[in-house]
Amino acid sequence: MYERVLVPIDGSFRGDVALEYASRIAALSGAPMDVLKLVESVDGDLRVQTTSEKQIADIIIRESTVTRTVRAAAGDEIASESRAEPNTLVVMATAARGRLAGLVGSVAEDVLASIATPVLLVGPDVEMPTDEWPSDEMFVCTDSSHYSEQIVGPATQMCKVTGLHPWIISVGDPKLSDAAHESNHVSRLAKDMTRDLGRTVDFDTLHATHIAEEIADYANRHDGAMIAMVTHSRTGFARLKEGSVAMHVVHDATSPVLVVHPIE
Repeated sequence: MYERVLVPIDGSFRGDVALEYASRIAALSGAPMDVLKLVESVDGDLRVQTTSEKQIADIIIRESTVTRTVRAAAGDEIASESRAEPNTLVVMATAARGRLAGLVGSVAEDVLASIATPVLLVGPDVEMPTDEWPSDEMFVCTDSSHYSEQIVGPATQMCKVTGLHPWIISVGDPKLSDAAHESNHVSRLAKDMTRDLGRTVDFDTLHATHIAEEIADYANRHDGAMIAMVTHSRTGFARLKEGSVAMHVVHDATSPVLVVHPIE
């Protein structure tokens, strides 16, 4: 279970949506929720502000202490705060501007590049959760590599907290795919996750040239409640050149995306 849920907010509507998802998960897990308030001051610095602890329903909300005031390092501030306590789930909104993010940068990608713990990203097309959320499926995406299957552990933990029904989804380029290998891979992951979760895990395979679009479209068509996947979280020129499949999914999906940047 999570020991803490951390949600950075900046007063935007997307931030409010992220806050609602964070509060639902905090209530289900029994973890306290820390609200990191990012406020731009008149001198142009980004300040992390604090208020006293309060409780809403069964959720303990602890707004973080004042730290540093360097606007350019907003991602560093969030990452640093997430490392203050073990087993912290970060829930944050992002514009996830797709390939444009390579030019203008992404606070979410900076956070992902700095920590190895899960981050639940709420993209621009995600609306407020319904009263029934969490319900339905989580789509756990892999490309049949060892690196990508490192999302299974964090996805299992999220399913235990929320009760979401997981599907292991293998997604590959049709020109490069090995159907037998992919089928065996997702079947094995589904069996392993079934054992750890204590309930049935389904699986499917997809083939598409545009991987990110296919993942988001698949989840949107099936009204998925959440997507889970790893990211290489490239920075600098690599992000400009290749972009990020995970951030493209976040940009196009109508559900939050649980993302992890494992240690390679």
